[in-house]
Amino acid sequence: MRGTLSGLIRLALNIWLHGLTPPGRCMLVALFLATSAGSIALEIPIYHLFCGLMALLGVSLLAALLIRRPLRIVGGAPERVTAGQPFRAEFVVENLSGKPVYDAGVGFFFLPSYIQQVGAGEMTPYVPPGGRARMGIGLVARRRGVHALPNVSVFSVFPFNLWRKTVASRRAGTLLALPDYRPLDEAEMLVGRRYQPGGVALSSSVGESPEYFGNREYRPGDAVGRMDFRSWARLARPVVKEYQEEYYCRIALALDTYVAPKRRPKAEGFPDLEAAISLAASLADAYSRGDYLLDLFAAGPDLFVFRTGRSISHLDNILEILACVEECRRSPFEKIAPALAEELGGISGVIYVLLDWDEA
Repeated sequence: MRGTLSGLIRLALNIWLHGLTPPGRCMLVALFLATSAGSIALEIPIYHLFCGLMALLGVSLLAALLIRRPLRIVGGAPERVTAGQPFRAEFVVENLSGKPVYDAGVGFFFLPSYIQQVGAGEMTPYVPPGGRARMGIGLVARRRGVHALPNVSVFSVFPFNLWRKTVASRRAGTLLALPDYRPLDEAEMLVGRRYQPGGVALSSSVGESPEYFGNREYRPGDAVGRMDFRSWARLARPVVKEYQEEYYCRIALALDTYVAPKRRPKAEGFPDLEAAISLAASLADAYSRGDYLLDLFAAGPDLFVFRTGRSISHLDNILEILACVEECRRSPFEKIAPALAEELGGISGVIYVLLDWDEA
């Protein structure tokens, strides 16, 4: 009995929030008031008002139930967005029937609390038979991370804009919300370079002048500028010079993600943790564009260790990792410290982004 009652309550709430349009809700409230007034006063105008409102709602509901058109939805939200920044989800509605569709629109009806719709969804008054209509929905992700979007629905409010008749729906996929950050005007560290075994593999086009390492025989594709003509003349076969770059400025960025076990997140997450992640993103942006190698160490439930800089990888890779970092309910330095200690021999400096100054 209790399950049936809760099911009826959910159904009524769904009809009120999503099945009825704002004018439909107003008309339903007016119908309720007319019914209440007519039950205590036998006035002819109130009876006429009741009959008129009931006829409009009935005809609109009957048309919504009887008129069916096969539609198809193409498109979706961007794969990557920035948390807190509005974006648009673009959709194309295709009318697969031989009859027109009137007053069609798209919308998300069961968005989670950390994703908000900005304004009303776009609508088109007419979709011709076999034609298409492009519509969009403004959204904003209030929290970074990987979010599963609910089904997107195409509905029609024909004929009187009182009922929403869902004509088609499809999954909208997932959304990756990257942390919001601001580029730093200046970020420099007075650190020296350290020996990096395999330095040629660690660097790319940016680096110091290479150091002469030795000679080897020529291979097809070697640069002509590296030919050693003296050795060629002495050995009577082509010889090229070899160089190596193994001394770089390497910085470690350690992110503190500890949150007390009793704290509960808001819709935007934990404000101090989100601020720390935004600061870490700003530092990663500054040092990945500079003449540095940057190692990121962050521990949530899982340990993340990632290296960027000198065109090894892009800032987007670090932003993706920071977007997925979650809070840690115990000290994250139990995981970070051993991984950081293994790399200290080649690290020139460490930047700590801490949420609090405690014993750990």
